[in-house]
Amino acid sequence: MATKHTKTTTPQFQDTIRYLTADEWARFWAAVDTYRDQVMFATLYGTGMRVLEGLRLRVQDVEFTRREITVREGKGGKDRVTVL
Repeated sequence: MATKHTKTTTPQFQDTIRYLTADEWARFWAAVDTYRDQVMFATLYGTGMRVLEGLRLRVQDVEFTRREITVREGKGGKDRVTVL
């Protein structure tokens, strides 16, 4: 019995990226209470790390002299290096 192959199409992606306004950023940072949380959010945002990558971050993964962070077990289970 022959199988019938049909061509599948990928749906077009809509422009779903939305950036925060300056006012929204100000309200966000005002809502972050502790210095620890401010550092955490700034690190995640500045390095492009995902939340789980940030949770796995250890002191020995941060190389201050070379200004880089080793991200362990990122997407796809791979390690990568990003700038600090």
